[in-house]
Amino acid sequence: MEIDELIESFNFFIKNEADKIQYSINNNTEIKSNFFEKKTMYYSKDYGEKLLFSNLIGTLGIYFFIINEDVYLNFSDVYNYNECAMGGKINMYHYKEIKLKKNDCFYLGSATSNSLYTRLNQHFKKSENYHSLHLSETKRKMLSDKMIIYAFPVKNKNYKHINVLLKSIELELHKRFNPIAGGKNI
Repeated sequence: MEIDELIESFNFFIKNEADKIQYSINNNTEIKSNFFEKKTMYYSKDYGEKLLFSNLIGTLGIYFFIINEDVYLNFSDVYNYNECAMGGKINMYHYKEIKLKKNDCFYLGSATSNSLYTRLNQHFKKSENYHSLHLSETKRKMLSDKMIIYAFPVKNKNYKHINVLLKSIELELHKRFNPIAGGKNI
């Protein structure tokens, strides 16, 4: 197989898996994939009351934070949100206010070395040691209970190039969902 055919096959796989995830989220249906397991869903408001994400221990994959009710943030809210922690910043550009609507993609990422369980828990904890949403920060709590979290664990984390596959799918999904928070360049 020539290099062009390999690249074309790789790109087809990435776009095809991104299509499946996008369809699953947009239509609230189960994913039909040979690469990803069944989609799991959590409500951010349940964090702390229940042991969330425990079924994701040891898994790698893609995850989303989707807004589940309309939220208005004025400039001061956004500024304070962005100043309080490392990572997960709202992409402000030149906004004076942001109206987050139900079903907006707030953040998306991939767990390629830490498990989905570890990575999702990092988003709710306070630490300067990693880039995350830091939803336990006082100035970020206004969003901490207003999201649905979708996780798409891979069926086999032992693929030889799992990191490349997940990061490539994540990049394709960033282009499609244009998340409100987080980096633009993965």
